[in-house]
Amino acid sequence: MKSVKDEVLISGNGFDYVFAKQTGELTSMRYDNREILQKGPRPNFWRPLTDNDVANGTLDRCGTWKHAADNMTLLQFEAIQTNGVAKIVSTYKLAEQDAKVIVEYEISGSGKLAVSMHFKPGTKPLPEMPRLGMRMIR
Repeated sequence: MKSVKDEVLISGNGFDYVFAKQTGELTSMRYDNREILQKGPRPNFWRPLTDNDVANGTLDRCGTWKHAADNMTLLQFEAIQTNGVAKIVSTYKLAEQDAKVIVEYEISGSGKLAVSMHFKPGTKPLPEMPRLGMRMIR
């Protein structure tokens, strides 16, 4: 693991991962010198609406989730290496929803990447969340 001014680089035999310290996001994923990531994994709380969703007012009721990931702010960025495993932990604040999102990346010495996301609600009552997941473009 190598930390430079704005990035953390994790590399090994045939792979490179780059994380932006300012956003906490995975910005590059290279295998055998080939970039395979167009847009990194990001939390996602919205999905396209169905006819039933439109009829029951999902957009009005659950609209707070539509742009929640776009409006989150990075609270903390950690890069840790122990026992041959690199771990990146990015903690975000969802101000409008009074919630936090924690995204963890674990990279093994062989280049295997595991990504997990944790949603921690605050005390504000919230409507149902249309989707809880992550999206990425490869």
